Amino acid sequence: NRDRVGLESALWLKEVLDRVQLPAANQIPDLQAVPANKTLKRWQVPGTEIAIARLEETQDRENNQFVDEYLFSPDTVAHLKKFYAEAQTLAYQPSATKGFYEFYATNPGDLLPPKWSQWLPAWSKTIVLEQTIWQWFSLLVSFGVAIALIQLIFNWHDQIQNKVNATGDAPFSKLFLPIAIASVIVGLQYGIEQWVNITGDAFTVFSTIVTLAVFILASWATLWLFDAVGSAIVASPKIKKKGIDASLIRTVFQLFGGTATATVIYLGALQLGVPVAPLLTSFGAISLAISFGAQEYFKNVVGGLTLFIDRPVAVGDTCEFGNIRGTVEEIGLRSTRIRTMDQTVVSVPNSTLSTSHLVNYSKRDRRLLKFDIHLRYETTREQLEQILLQIYELLEKHPLITDERVRLVNLGDYSLEIEVHAYLLTIDYDKYLEYQEKVLLKILDIIEQSGTDLAFPSQTLYLPENDQHGLSKDLPVSHNPISGNGWQLSGN
Repeated sequence: NRDRVGLESALWLKEVLDRVQLPAANQIPDLQAVPANKTLKRWQVPGTEIAIARLEETQDRENNQFVDEYLFSPDTVAHLKKFYAEAQTLAYQPSATKGFYEFYATNPGDLLPPKWSQWLPAWSKTIVLEQTIWQWFSLLVSFGVAIALIQLIFNWHDQIQNKVNATGDAPFSKLFLPIAIASVIVGLQYGIEQWVNITGDAFTVFSTIVTLAVFILASWATLWLFDAVGSAIVASPKIKKKGIDASLIRTVFQLFGGTATATVIYLGALQLGVPVAPLLTSFGAISLAISFGAQEYFKNVVGGLTLFIDRPVAVGDTCEFGNIRGTVEEIGLRSTRIRTMDQTVVSVPNSTLSTSHLVNYSKRDRRLLKFDIHLRYETTREQLEQILLQIYELLEKHPLITDERVRLVNLGDYSLEIEVHAYLLTIDYDKYLEYQEKVLLKILDIIEQSGTDLAFPSQTLYLPENDQHGLSKDLPVSHNPISGNGWQLSGN
């Protein structure tokens, strides 16, 4: 694009110099006059604003030394189009090439040979807003074809994604969309620049839009590329076999992808001529103000990195903190998703999770099997000792139970209290419940076979009554709130 702009600038300059009255050759400083006059820093074409200025200390790569160089001044180059517009009212000089820029601007590029352009109708060569009618028509047709191709690409992409979603394969399939659209845009740019040969402001606007679109698509493709690479690595059987955290891999590639995308955007801004350095300086000046508003975000990012480094939990772990308990589904850079026991997904900020009292149930290698058994006071000593022994033997013979302990621990208000304490060698909660249920059912059988029973909370009151001799005696009356039978006499 810069070469194209430079070519047009050179043609505008030629048009101006072909129309103005140039000074005699002996009045123009030459190679001999310049070294002799070191004070000559600028020379202006008489009667014009076209100036040649000295650029000091430029590098001569052929001779590997620094020399002074005379070039058209930046102001001259910036106003060449204006000078050309003003010079169009002047007549050409006798030795000039007439209408050279007009011939260049109104004829096709590589689409047709120069002689074939004469076959175009005269009306189609009418200039409207710096372009001919046939050029505007070709521009509209080119845009129509490009839009149709992009619509077709979107349809293909939808079909591809439906197949991918059904099979779960091809993580790189998402790259098809931005790459295909970028290819259409680049092809459109080539056709319009090389075949339609638009010039002037229309070319500048079109070139800027195309460059912006290509770099947006390149940023999009870069971000998806790193995401696809991360997904492919996570899906690799070797990675699964080694047990590497999938969330960590995805987050690392997201960071790489964000950095690469920022680099592409930076290069695109340079290509478009955006003053990046002042913008970065300004960003540094306002970053402090932004940081106050983004404190929570950065705290969550730091919290996410802390989770990845310390690894208190991993995807698939069952954990509990505060009043939340569930299974970790995803650890992102900003938040962690946890599916609770009622199948609700809760997103927890990483800053909260990393600083909370976190219990990871999946890190244990066994589960505690602990409960109390309450026997009636009517249980005899022989029955009690038999029950203790049989429960202990039950636990001791179980292949998945270790560190068993069965003890009479208390004489309660209404029962004899036995504590059962052991560990079940499983971390699966469903299996834990299954084994615990079997143990409890066998304990009930042991108690039933011993001839006693479980105790229920009860109270005994003694009511005074006079016997046949007029003496007072207490009648025990018991109350069982569990059975709901009300107060009953405990004896005759």
